[in-house]
Amino acid sequence: MEKAEFIKNKIKFIDYLKFKNKSLYTQKVYRLDLNQLLNFWNFHENQINEVFDLEEILIKYLDMLYQIDSSPSSIARKISCFNSFKRFLKAFDIKLNVKFKRPIVKLKDPKTLAYHDLIKILDLADIDLFPTKYPSRDKSIIELLYATGILCSEITQIELQHINFNNNTIIIRNKNKRDRVVIFGDKAAQYIKKYIEYERISIKSTEEKLFLNCKNRPLGVRSIQRICQMFRLYLEDNQSLTPYILRNSFALHMLNNGMQLEQVQKLLGHKTRSSTERYILKKKN
Repeated sequence: MEKAEFIKNKIKFIDYLKFKNKSLYTQKVYRLDLNQLLNFWNFHENQINEVFDLEEILIKYLDMLYQIDSSPSSIARKISCFNSFKRFLKAFDIKLNVKFKRPIVKLKDPKTLAYHDLIKILDLADIDLFPTKYPSRDKSIIELLYATGILCSEITQIELQHINFNNNTIIIRNKNKRDRVVIFGDKAAQYIKKYIEYERISIKSTEEKLFLNCKNRPLGVRSIQRICQMFRLYLEDNQSLTPYILRNSFALHMLNNGMQLEQVQKLLGHKTRSSTERYILKKKN
C-alpha cells in the first residue's frame, strides 16, 4: 500500500472507530499511533531519498521502536492498533502481509485503597461542602465506581434504560459490545435517585445518558477523574484517587471477602484470567 492510499484508509479507520462507538481514549491513541507511523514514514523517505510501501515501513518502524528501547506496553499498544487497522483493511479485501508479535507485558501491581480510607470517602465525606453544583451526582459516581468495579469509560456510557432499581443492577456495554450485569448497593441507588429527581434535567428518553454535565451533555472521562480528585481531599498522606484505583480496590476486596476469581473476572469484564490473577498476588502480599 502506498502512502496516499494509507492516508485515505487511516481517515476511514478513525471514522470506523467512532461508528463502532470505541472509547474516546482508543480513538485518540490509535489516531496518534497511526500519525506517528506516518511521521516516521515521511522522515525515513526524506532521509534516504527512497520510497517505501506500508508493509516495508511497518517493519522498519517496529525495528526502530525496539532499538530505542520503547516500553513493552507502548509497543504492545501500537501493535494492537496495527492489528485492528489490518482487520479493517481486510474487510475491504486489502491484505497487509505483515505479522505482528506482541512483546510480553508485565502487569503492574494494582494500586488500591485500604478499607479505612474507603470509609473516609464513602461514609465520612460531607458532599454539601464540596465545590460542586451536583453533589448527589458526584457521590453516586464514586459509589458506583467502587460498588461495581466498572471502568471510567463505562460509567460515562450508562443510559437510563440500563438501570434496574428493582434489583439494583446495571447493564454495562463495554468497548467490545459484550454486555455484562453489575450490582450496586442501596446507598448508590439512593444517590442516583436523588440526582435524577433534584439535579438532573427532566428525562425525555430512556436512551439518554445517566450522568450529564452542566451543559446537559454526557459527562466525559476527564470530568469523572476530576470528581475523584475532589474526594481525594479526604485521604491522608497525599494518596491518589482515580477511577482505576477504586476498580482495583473493588476487585481486591471482593477476593478478600471470599468471592471466586472467575466471578471477579466476569464482573470486571476481563477477557483473560491472568488480568484478574494479579489481584491474588496483591492479596497475598
